[in-house]
Amino acid sequence: MVHTREVHFLGESGVPGRLDRFDIATGRRIPWRVLQPDDPAGFVGVLGIAVTPEGAAYAYRYLRFLQNLYVVEGVR
Repeated sequence: MVHTREVHFLGESGVPGRLDRFDIATGRRIPWRVLQPDDPAGFVGVLGIAVTPEGAAYAYRYLRFLQNLYVVEGVR
């Protein structure tokens, strides 16, 4: 959980990751952002989330696995 003076955020890793606003008074989670790269190829999940104190900006890092497959024919 990321704390700010007025707004609290709950981050969920996974595919895709989530960042929700959390209202302490009501205990209600309000969806705020879905976290995944523009190109989801090889996307495994969100690893870390950071939010500025006022909630104006956020950053996250994620894990991606990309591999190449080569087909070779006629090898003896």
